[in-house]
Amino acid sequence: MTWRHLKGRDEKGEEKLPEAEARAGFSWRRAAFRSFLFLGLVLARQAVLFLFIWLSWEFALDAALNFNLKGIPSVEEMRSYRPMKTTVLYDAEGKPFARFFIEDRVEASLLDISPWLPRAVIAAEDSRFLAHGGVSLVSIARAAIENRRAGGVRQGGSTITQQLARNMFLTNERTVERKLREAVIAFRLESAFSKAEILEKYLNEIYFGRGAWGAETASRVYFGKSARDLSLGEAALLAGLIPSPNRLNPGASPEAAEGGKRRVLARMLDTGAISAEEFREASFPTAVVAAPVNDPAAQVAHPYYSMRILNATLLPEYGTRGAYGGGLHVYTALDPRLQEAAEKVAAKSRLQLAIAAMDPETGEVKALVGGRAWDESQFNRAVQAYRQPGSAFKPIVYAALFEMKGWGPRSGIDDSPLTVGKGRDAWSPQNYDRKYRGRVTVETALVSSLNVPAARAFLAAGRSSVFKIARDLGITTPYLPEGPAMALGAASLTPLEMATAFSAFANGGYRVYPHLVREIRDDHGNVLFKDGSDRRRVLSEQTAGEIRDILVKAVDRGTGTAARIKGYEVFGKTGTTNDFRDAWFIGGFPGLCTAVYVGHDDRRPIAKGATGGKYAAPVWCEFMKEAAAILSPAAAFPKYAVTRRAVVQDDDDILDAAPSVEPPPDVPPATRAPEAPKPPRPAPSPWPGQEKKPSKQPMIVESETESKFNELLKRYNIESD
Repeated sequence: MTWRHLKGRDEKGEEKLPEAEARAGFSWRRAAFRSFLFLGLVLARQAVLFLFIWLSWEFALDAALNFNLKGIPSVEEMRSYRPMKTTVLYDAEGKPFARFFIEDRVEASLLDISPWLPRAVIAAEDSRFLAHGGVSLVSIARAAIENRRAGGVRQGGSTITQQLARNMFLTNERTVERKLREAVIAFRLESAFSKAEILEKYLNEIYFGRGAWGAETASRVYFGKSARDLSLGEAALLAGLIPSPNRLNPGASPEAAEGGKRRVLARMLDTGAISAEEFREASFPTAVVAAPVNDPAAQVAHPYYSMRILNATLLPEYGTRGAYGGGLHVYTALDPRLQEAAEKVAAKSRLQLAIAAMDPETGEVKALVGGRAWDESQFNRAVQAYRQPGSAFKPIVYAALFEMKGWGPRSGIDDSPLTVGKGRDAWSPQNYDRKYRGRVTVETALVSSLNVPAARAFLAAGRSSVFKIARDLGITTPYLPEGPAMALGAASLTPLEMATAFSAFANGGYRVYPHLVREIRDDHGNVLFKDGSDRRRVLSEQTAGEIRDILVKAVDRGTGTAARIKGYEVFGKTGTTNDFRDAWFIGGFPGLCTAVYVGHDDRRPIAKGATGGKYAAPVWCEFMKEAAAILSPAAAFPKYAVTRRAVVQDDDDILDAAPSVEPPPDVPPATRAPEAPKPPRPAPSPWPGQEKKPSKQPMIVESETESKFNELLKRYNIESD
């Protein structure tokens, strides 16, 4: 029997329940209503509680972990954060040739990145990125379910904001505390930046493998193009690398990389980011540039030049983070053609060597090579090897004599036995061939690189004068010898110092300041440094021109004949030290001054008879011939102005006693220094204030100088035959 069969009917014939039954039914409905009402209130209360907890998540964490949250960055610190960015060096033509980085990163704005990449990253890493507030419980739950099904970690629950927080401020340690800190920082990032700003920072911060940090660098490393030109397939491949960039490296594991790309494309299709047709077109294999791992060492061309800038300028001024991660743009004076020529010449050398080439007009260092090969030795001999220059220092001594005492190329000086000091302190310089030539001109003494006249020139000029001129010309080494042995190159100097000093002979008497860097800008284009060094006059134009002309003759017919370059007026001086340990040649032509050093690092002799003319001058000549072909300099130096006339005792007497190294008749006039006209032999005409003296007396410039020089002879107990 059913409830229907027991029903009665009312007066209208409608079925009705018995009265008791009706009351029971009403009571049942009321109880059900009350039950549903109670359940609804409970659920509502739970929902409110959940909402309260959700809104109070960050504050609850702050309260629970207050003692551990002191190190979490504030919003202000987040706004001032700057990622590590690559420092780039540019040559004189504005082309990059070296990059210094810890994380190779070139920042790009979101507008300069292909729209496919943000879409691919969001689909693959955080499909609810635009909806959540920094942490997604849905993503965490989905990742947990997926990982349980897979039996391992296949998905991460971290949002893009959490990943950014970890990359910017945290480590990858797997601890609960780190995850909590990550969540707090993610909340703060969401409050400090817009979604577009967070996504841009993420794409510039994340690591893509092969040493590439950020989307722009990754695009260049993997595809040889800018991030703005990425295709859908390329963007999907990059996005697929993010979970494990080393394991999914397309160079080492192309199948794994393609698998990651297909997973990203599938997620983009599922989320509606791409159409089915775009999915099919992008599913074909993506070509990747066959490049090695982005090793910092592989990013530094011309290492002797580059590393000098790093060690002497960037690290002292900006520190390690600034030099390697400050995103500096360093504009240098490097001429890549000259640098490559210098490196090519250096690589052929059996001995270690250094080449320093600079513009004598500006002081810009155009080429710098500190050894045969950087891989073999990182010791930069061009700026770090302090070696005695030998006779290459003599032009500086004679420049002091000309400038401070008024001597000139035709002044006479004795080449005869000389002893300075007594007993154990006695010093007797000798010429290379151990012969003496008697009275000679200063020009002859320097062209023939005679040692004894150079020592006498030092005494005549005076120690203080030689020191002053040396310092004025750019000799910066702290220690300079006290005695006349300095005239023979006893000081220890670097090739760059010597190139700087000789530049004054090439430019008419101006001190220039050698520099490799023209300008430094930050990543926003602000000028941080601009070379403001200016040249200053330290020698008269006549003194510089006279020394240069003598050194031109030294190349034409003296000790530097191995440095001749057909068609160009070349000046230069050889240098050789005792026991043939070091060989030098310093000189130049219009527009370029170069110093070359050759020797062993352990200071052992090169070989018996190894002179600067035999070992250094040929290296110098080979490089400068290449330089001449590159620069096409003027054929000769401009004529200098004569502002004084050095007084000599008797030109004829001096020339009669001079050795047979005077210019032969066939030497082109352009390579010979102008000479003062001879007075008639029967009645020589002394210049005003100068009386004729016996030929055996020291040749002097004027009567005041004569008395001072004679005092020096007595002070040093000099014996002269």
